[in-house]
Amino acid sequence: MIAPADPVEALAKVLKSVRVDGMPIVITWSDAEDLARAALAHARALVPPESMSIEVRYREAWNNCRAETLRRLGGK
Repeated sequence: MIAPADPVEALAKVLKSVRVDGMPIVITWSDAEDLARAALAHARALVPPESMSIEVRYREAWNNCRAETLRRLGGK
């Protein structure tokens, strides 16, 4: 089985297939899509902006450290 390219569709399919005590937790496809959109929007909001990535933070820390060292040594 090939996973759908659309993350909303992929999550909606999972939500539609979940059963509790034999009963589906989501009845209609539109409800599944609405829940999927809300869940994905929430997850995306939790991801830090690019400027907060580990790589960027490391680079900023390195540059700050370098600048402080040069300042102490009297350089630029």
